[in-house]
Amino acid sequence: MFLIEFSKDQYIDAERIDYVTLTEGSVKFTVNGDRESLYRVGKAIEGKFLNQMQALNQSLTNPEARHRHLSNPAPNTKVNK
Repeated sequence: MFLIEFSKDQYIDAERIDYVTLTEGSVKFTVNGDRESLYRVGKAIEGKFLNQMQALNQSLTNPEARHRHLSNPAPNTKVNK
């Protein structure tokens, strides 16, 4: 488990994050098991969130899994804009 803060005093297991998007001037993500919700990262901690996601991405040992983890959404994932 790798807890990551996405809003003030709100944390999520970063390993559950399956899709990250940088659109409309904000960082948003979805998690495994909840394809309907799109979570928005708090403006004040966007940089910290992205740095921690990058650290997690780099720590994965399988390069193919590392690329897939952040680059490709799961099939049939809808992103609400």
